[in-house]
Amino acid sequence: MKIPKLSLVPIFAITAMLTTAGCSIISKSPNGNDLAAQSCSNDASPISSTSKIVLIGLDDREPKDVPGDELAARLELDQRRSILSAQAAATNSYWQPLADAWALEEALARVILESQTKTTADLSGALIPDKTYYEKFLANVNIDFAAITKDTYCRISFVKLNIPIVYETSPK
Repeated sequence: MKIPKLSLVPIFAITAMLTTAGCSIISKSPNGNDLAAQSCSNDASPISSTSKIVLIGLDDREPKDVPGDELAARLELDQRRSILSAQAAATNSYWQPLADAWALEEALARVILESQTKTTADLSGALIPDKTYYEKFLANVNIDFAAITKDTYCRISFVKLNIPIVYETSPK
């Protein structure tokens, strides 16, 4: 069955609109620098000349040391950072290591959450987080390399946009 040429026009028009809209939604710049830098700003909000860069390293505190409300906020922010850096990598593959590092940070936060939800009783009967998944994650993932990658690419993203590197203060 042959499709009339006239019926293909709306399909091409919709495809063109989505493609154009997708590019403008993904990034203001064609190289993804702004999205990479945004993923590295302390609150992952749109970047400005006064933005502060995230702290050095990944947050690998033990499950018992991360309060639940802080972990919920961290998971939300880590997911936003992962999405922003993935969008930057989709725009320019140069940013793929940054996206990988943020994905590992998000995975680490999820492992901590899982450890907190699975508890065991100690000798006194107090509930403590089950660190099995947390310890397996740390044994199988090179978080030091992920942290160095994240820190390096975050600094590069700020430099590419001529934003002074000023670190946020530690909330701990």
